[in-house]
Amino acid sequence: MAILLPVALVGAMYFFLIRPQQQQMKQHRKLLATIDVGDEVVTSSGIYGIITEIEDEIVWLEVAQELELKLAREAIQRLAVDPEVEESDVDELEEISEDEDA
Repeated sequence: MAILLPVALVGAMYFFLIRPQQQQMKQHRKLLATIDVGDEVVTSSGIYGIITEIEDEIVWLEVAQELELKLAREAIQRLAVDPEVEESDVDELEEISEDEDA
């Protein structure tokens, strides 16, 4: 009985700490594998830009007209999402929830 509590704590730590982190890392690796020239992205430092060239582990990011930054591929945090698209998604979700309430 005394060994059951530590085993349960280790299991809980795995499901609440380790597993979510592994899933995030997997999603980030998948994102980095699928980025392409022309994608608008956000770097881990918060810089928005459009990918102009991709080498093995190097990404060239256009952040202003005629201004490109050379970044490590790992510095790409996520794809930039157009705010208008987000608003339309929110509107669709609101309509769905209203339909379910009726």
